[in-house]
Amino acid sequence: MNKLVLSKARMQSPITTHEELWEGLNHLAFFELNKGRNSLAIQAAEEALKIAEAIFPQRHANITRSMHTLAKVYAATNHADAAEVFFDKALETTRDSFGMESVEAARIAVDFAKLHVKAQRYSDAELLLKQAEGILSQIGEVADPDRAETLRVLAKMYEASHKDNDADSCFNQAAILAAKAYGNEHPNVIGILEELANFYKTNRRYTKAQPVFEHLLKVGEKKFGIEHLNIIPVLDNLSAVYMFQGKYDAAERINTRALRIVEKNHGEGHINVATNLEKLVTILRIQGRHHEAEPFCRRALEIFEASLRPDHPKLVQLADTLANILEQKRQSALKV
Repeated sequence: MNKLVLSKARMQSPITTHEELWEGLNHLAFFELNKGRNSLAIQAAEEALKIAEAIFPQRHANITRSMHTLAKVYAATNHADAAEVFFDKALETTRDSFGMESVEAARIAVDFAKLHVKAQRYSDAELLLKQAEGILSQIGEVADPDRAETLRVLAKMYEASHKDNDADSCFNQAAILAAKAYGNEHPNVIGILEELANFYKTNRRYTKAQPVFEHLLKVGEKKFGIEHLNIIPVLDNLSAVYMFQGKYDAAERINTRALRIVEKNHGEGHINVATNLEKLVTILRIQGRHHEAEPFCRRALEIFEASLRPDHPKLVQLADTLANILEQKRQSALKV
């Protein structure tokens, strides 16, 4: 047994039995994985499985748990072939131990499906996810958290395979179930709504994206405050959604608000200020308001010049934008 892995497992909690060591190694595998120490995560998960197979009866639930842990660690560390082997084993033993329609079998099926989605094996993923969803829907409300996650993964799979209507339906079902299980402002619910809003935006369903982003902004304001940097991503998305719908006043208002928050938190010369100024320039130019766009464009260019190398694509692009603004102003003056 790797001495470093063993010593770390013992440090997780006082260990007096082999079963406690097994438990510590399972926790250690995910701890190391979260720290980005992939080789140590794999070692811990492999050692946990060896101990489980040595101390528990054949097909014991804890052996299955270790197989599941090892499969997830392999999947997360890009060892797809090894992950598939242990997902198959874990699924088989779980069905033998708990039955074909158990929560445990559904959870392993969902994690296995994620591996298939990553490999773009969408038909295999869909089969597992639909099986899991069917199992969980029969269990009742106690399975709502698992069912919400299953539907979320199914939605992401449909999105990746360009089945947009199916993705829309699954995202919404997942959000409803998660809200029922956790409450409307739980991070799991917010995560699903963020994915739904971005799905709508990516697919140019701006009228659907708008109310979701507006809701996310209210939740963010309540949680972080109205001038916190954490609400900047939703402000940026909401401004873009307004702009794409031709709601330029609303887009400008939201973008200006985001600009003020970034200035307050980072200072007026920060590169993120220039990024927001660039977005404001875009909103103004679309409306033909070139005179108003010019000073914002010049200010953004000055910030980028102080922060980026002279040949950076952003500088070249913004210099072209300024030249275009000046040309539009010249042409407008000639028409007067």
